Order: sequence, then structure tokens, then C-alpha cells
Amino acid sequence: MRLTSKQRIDAAPYKGSNMQPGETPSVLAMSWGKGDPQKDVITIIFLDEGGRLREHTRLDNLVDEDNRKELRDILRRRRPDVIAVGGFSMATSKLRHRVTELIDPKPDPMLGDDAPREESFSIEVIYT
Repeated sequence: MRLTSKQRIDAAPYKGSNMQPGETPSVLAMSWGKGDPQKDVITIIFLDEGGRLREHTRLDNLVDEDNRKELRDILRRRRPDVIAVGGFSMATSKLRHRVTELIDPKPDPMLGDDAPREESFSIEVIYT
């Protein structure tokens, strides 16, 4: 069955595990475009609870520490309820994995318990 455009967008808002019925989430949406790391940038937008665009940026990748710091800064300032990751290729799953690693970093067993830990965020990441 093929859905019409109205049927595709006429849906209830995302409901996170810590949200009450009727609440609308704030969303950080990310896309790697066609997913070619050599050509495509990661586009990021933040929509508040009212659906208003509050911030947008573009990052070359999430490997460079400067780009990772910029994304962490956006997460710290905006505190989205959910991160939606989308794109046009299978490379989108790689982006989702990198975002998940960034928001919930695992301790490095080689460095021991005394090593400084990166800040973690309790934000759900969904693949759209």
C-alpha cells in the first residue's frame, strides 16, 4: 500500500520514555546526506518543543575532536529530548553509531578508572 504525503506526515509526535502524554519533544535532527564522508557534510538542526528552528550547523565529520566538541556543546546548551539521525544510504547507521558513542562514552579499559571521562547525555537516538 502506498501512502499519500498527508498520511506520511499526519502522525503523533515522538514520545520518549520520560515524556508525559501530550508533551512535544525538542529534536536534534542530523543527516549525512548521501553518506559519502569524502564529499558530504553532517547537517544538524535543533527544533524546540514548538517546532521552531533554534539552531543549525554543519560538521565535516565526528572524528575530529573540534567537531565532537561542537556537537557536545550543542547538546549541553539545547538539551534535546531525542536525536533523530537520517540519511540516504547505509552510512547513516555509521553516523548513528558515532552519535551514540559520543553521547554515552564507554570508559577505556587501557586507561584505568582514574582516566578523565567525557560527559555523557541521557538522550535517545532514533534512526529515521
